[in-house]
Amino acid sequence: MYYAYGIFDNVNLEAQGDKLIVSGQVTQPFKKADMGNMLTRVKGVATVVNNLEVLPTSNFDDRLRLTVARAIYGDPFFLHYADQPLPPIHIIVKNGNVTLEGMVATTMDRTKAAMSARGAGLSFSVVDNLRVERS
Repeated sequence: MYYAYGIFDNVNLEAQGDKLIVSGQVTQPFKKADMGNMLTRVKGVATVVNNLEVLPTSNFDDRLRLTVARAIYGDPFFLHYADQPLPPIHIIVKNGNVTLEGMVATTMDRTKAAMSARGAGLSFSVVDNLRVERS
């Protein structure tokens, strides 16, 4: 657990022997540095390749993040996700474009999340990369 990791960040880890490759997106430069430093202390990791992308700073993107988060997590349909310590649907916004990342339980949850994101308005596009646990 990293204290600053939230629903507007997306981090993926891939192990290749004793090398750890970190990819995804974070909203602040300090998060990229912190995560890279934390992972170098993991037992068995000799090398960390930090490919995290720091998303551009933008008031418009910040507003869009909040609007999409409210559209998804403010919907009673997603209450069982919103109540989790780290909700599983991550909302990545870059230059007005929204990408949904993470894991949901069903295909219906995936479809509903994408519809909620599109219905929030303001975005140029919405890409649904949510994975489904089961159908």
